[in-house]
Amino acid sequence: MKSYEYKEQLRLKKRKTKLPDVSLIIVDSRSGRIFDFKDDNLNYKKEIISSFPGRVKSGGWSQMKIERHIKVHLFWHFKKIEKEMGKDRSAKKWLILGPDTVIRLFFSKLPQNLQQITKLKNINPKNQNTETLRVAMSEALYEKSDY
Repeated sequence: MKSYEYKEQLRLKKRKTKLPDVSLIIVDSRSGRIFDFKDDNLNYKKEIISSFPGRVKSGGWSQMKIERHIKVHLFWHFKKIEKEMGKDRSAKKWLILGPDTVIRLFFSKLPQNLQQITKLKNINPKNQNTETLRVAMSEALYEKSDY
């Protein structure tokens, strides 16, 4: 048993409660994966993948143009994920996991009603498995948010 698993088990035993039902989104700049966490089971729901422009010449006026173009693609990606969040009426709480800069930018683009029921947690989206997601969920749901 890994140390973070042991700490997580102790934390849950101290609280004597299970994790609440929550909808989970793992966001990075190219993809978004949506999960439901109900009855201590993590269920995959949907994946949203967006394409981005490739490499271009750098420097000069073209550099700023392509940076704006990439930012527009990122906001389109966020809108797709936000639309899926809006479709799920059964979700009482949302938890957004991902790189710090991406989740902060995504959170700022959410409407006020979704911001009120959403918590954020900074994680590395490349190192994901069920145990690390559970640990991140429990930390985010039971600790005060600084966002």
